[in-house]
Amino acid sequence: MGRIVRSCCILGGYDITTGECFFVQIENKTEELLVFFIRNFVRSSTLIVADCHASYRNLNIYG
Repeated sequence: MGRIVRSCCILGGYDITTGECFFVQIENKTEELLVFFIRNFVRSSTLIVADCHASYRNLNIYG
């Protein structure tokens, strides 16, 4: 007698200089999808803070 748990992943960012922020709902945390959003929403050389999900392991190779 289990239950169905629906969840989503939220990718967000905050610019400490301007105070602007963004949040994007994503279907899953695959490396390819995360890299797509980071490349489109995050400036290069930005510090990214994340939990230890396996999809984040290789983000440093993308710059």
